Amino acid sequence: MQREAESRVRWLWMLMVVGVGLQGLTLLVSDSGLDAHVRTNLEVGDDGASVLPWGGLRHAQGHSVNASTVAYDGWVAPWTSSTVTLKAASFVSVVLLAGAMSFRFAGSNERSSFNPEWALPVLWSPVFLFSTGRGYDEAALALLVTGGVWWVWALGIERAPAPRIVHASLGASLGLVILWKGLGVNVALFTFVLVMLASSAWDRWWAISGGIVRGRHLSPRSALVIFYLLSVALVSLAGGLIGSGSFSIIAQHPIRFVMALLAAAVIGPGLYLLIGSLLWLVVFGKMGGGKTDHWPLYFASCSGVLLGAIGVYTAVLWTFEAQLWGASLASTIVLLGNNGRYVTVVLPLLVVMVRFCQSDSPSSTMVPSGRQWLALSLVLPFVVASSMVGHQLWSVDAGEALSDHMSDGESFLFVEEPSLAMHHLYAMRSSLNAEGTTSVFGAWSSPSSLEPSWLMNSTHAAILIGPNTDYRMNETQWRLAEQVEVPLSVPGIQTGSWRLYLPA
Repeated sequence: MQREAESRVRWLWMLMVVGVGLQGLTLLVSDSGLDAHVRTNLEVGDDGASVLPWGGLRHAQGHSVNASTVAYDGWVAPWTSSTVTLKAASFVSVVLLAGAMSFRFAGSNERSSFNPEWALPVLWSPVFLFSTGRGYDEAALALLVTGGVWWVWALGIERAPAPRIVHASLGASLGLVILWKGLGVNVALFTFVLVMLASSAWDRWWAISGGIVRGRHLSPRSALVIFYLLSVALVSLAGGLIGSGSFSIIAQHPIRFVMALLAAAVIGPGLYLLIGSLLWLVVFGKMGGGKTDHWPLYFASCSGVLLGAIGVYTAVLWTFEAQLWGASLASTIVLLGNNGRYVTVVLPLLVVMVRFCQSDSPSSTMVPSGRQWLALSLVLPFVVASSMVGHQLWSVDAGEALSDHMSDGESFLFVEEPSLAMHHLYAMRSSLNAEGTTSVFGAWSSPSSLEPSWLMNSTHAAILIGPNTDYRMNETQWRLAEQVEVPLSVPGIQTGSWRLYLPA
């Protein structure tokens, strides 16, 4: 029995090392993501704030011609200077997160101070592989939340600090996440206060009921589901009534929003957490109903609330963008489905909940090894696709082609359907900057918003037609210089070929 356990531990260490290697490999095979290109193209404005030099990412009028610089909402980290440093920061963050997850949970019967088993939901997750390869910050945000619950992690059940300290620590970490995402100081402070008030109310409920609902102890799994549904209902209602910003779409298109909400529930908690982060093993496995102690129930409730709020936000984003772009909701969800990765910020809370429930287990075994192999086999195709095939952006290649035909001071027009068009425009700018043509200016227009004067060969040095656009150019004024297939065809995301036209 001891020899079998030692063999299993060796396998877990090997899987952890392979996971680190996969995270490193995805850095090499994947282009930086569109959001990463946007951030690396930020410039410092006259007032010292970070600005988008070629205009904002959303244009209701269908073009960015004559657009001025706009302020960037979000924290600009020191490592956003290049896509290389962004991807390096993502790699360091995901390794640190995996390490933090693996430390011995205080008060448990785990024999080792480091359990590589708990690194697998991070290192083998296709979601984190996607994020690392593109230079995104999901691991860094989850690391912030991990810091917020480290008190309980390090001290365990018996020596856990006063509840208010835990509430304040969690509220502060979530406030930092809000600031990082650019939602503003007021929203961050509101989040902190809301966490404190809601947690105090939860503690009062616990003191009165002892976790008993209708004569039965509420299990962490039940609390997770109940508070998820409550959060979805309350956040949707509040967003619809307030109607501020993109949340106005809830009242304007309630049916489409509900459909997006259902998709967000399947993609986020279902696909990205339960399957992608292997959590189905414990949520539906050894954890069972789980303990009915204070802290497991508290973190289950917090996880449900956060998952519900993130689900509503994701559904609002999909519905709003579909309306703005004039696209179907289904195609928008396919294109922006990776937004479901936002739920990974809840992973530390879920892991704390599960490890509290298992703290009395005689060993550190998460589940029988056979089920672990099944879980890994389910994500293996996506792991291979993310780490060994990667994802290449056609707009990076298009930017390199533009740099061969343009000089400083010239401009080009990018014609493409609205979906992520401005993001691709900034990806082209990354290539132009890499070649030193920093004073080139690019503008975007949808085919339906094109003005004839913009297509005069004296107006722009080049016209680029995107791969998703079937637009016929006047070949008496423009000649086709290049026509290139997208590097990796993904239905619903990028297919076809882009065309570069130069003056005839």
